[in-house]
Amino acid sequence: MIEKYILEHIEKYPEMEIADVVKLIYQSEFGGGHMIKNPKASLERLTRECQEADVDALQEYPLCWEKIGNHMGRLFLKGIERHLKLGTVNRFFVNTAQKVTSSVSAFEEKLSELQRMCREGTVPFDCEQLDEWLRVYRERGYPLFGHSESFRRHYHPSYRVVSGDYLEYIELFSVIDRSFEAEEQLIIAIDGRCGSGKSWLARLLSGVYPCSVVHMDDFFLRPEQRTEERLKEIGGNVDRERFLEEVARPLMNGRKSFEYQRYDCVRQKLTDSVKVQRKKLLVVEGTYSCHPLFSHLYDLKIFLNIESGAQRERILKRNGDYMLRRFISEWIPKEEEYFQTFGIREDCDIIFEETT
Repeated sequence: MIEKYILEHIEKYPEMEIADVVKLIYQSEFGGGHMIKNPKASLERLTRECQEADVDALQEYPLCWEKIGNHMGRLFLKGIERHLKLGTVNRFFVNTAQKVTSSVSAFEEKLSELQRMCREGTVPFDCEQLDEWLRVYRERGYPLFGHSESFRRHYHPSYRVVSGDYLEYIELFSVIDRSFEAEEQLIIAIDGRCGSGKSWLARLLSGVYPCSVVHMDDFFLRPEQRTEERLKEIGGNVDRERFLEEVARPLMNGRKSFEYQRYDCVRQKLTDSVKVQRKKLLVVEGTYSCHPLFSHLYDLKIFLNIESGAQRERILKRNGDYMLRRFISEWIPKEEEYFQTFGIREDCDIIFEETT
């Protein structure tokens, strides 16, 4: 897999030297966590680096990033403050460093791949020079190093290595950061097809911002509500009455905290109370979160889409074969009817597509 990214970067940066390719491989395996002494120091360094940039020349610079393999990427700092808060970028960086799982053996496999590519003539390096560079590097214990002088002179690299998780949703983070400039608090809905990653995205946001999350799964219909008449209703497969009373009303009244009862699908009854403290960001995640009865609550509405084959594969892996059959026969048709009847996808502010 690393071969793809090596070839892409050599084409994009023809002045790359051996050190720059090895640095690419190193970052794909270990990230950039070596730069972090502590989150505060990391933010201070990031701020200084951005302040040293030529601001006037970057006013129209787009938000840019590139993949480097292993679900990692380089987020470029040129003009970054026009799109994201530096605290947000730093949180991407710190979180990535804390979660990276890597090994010297995996790194060595990638280095061997580079040597193979050199022998086959697919990279523009002398094999003896590459072997000698790596021999010295290994003897020194894989020390940290910067880009080559040639690379710095030609491309002026300024970036942070972050997880692809953040890069996939970079548009959303940018919208949230710009919205915070006008609003002290935001309420966001994440709706979409089952298996599309709604709960996962809510957790991702919670790792970057002060955030509270309300799960629509906590408002599954109780047994006594599942009448034939109710189940025929478009969007009737959720306890919207209880959501309106326990969540929507407190939010509309501006309450700083509230609580609701969680429905346990296994025990099929209401159980413990969930206490919610209003924070800078409040996320309501789950199918039916954008139901017309409470869609007016939100400052921003997100729709996550997923192709049906990928959806079934993910549900099977997550829930098993029996539950997959129930999803296909019961819940997915009801969701699709809800999406189409109320134009949920079309009414959302941001749509993310996933095909694999």
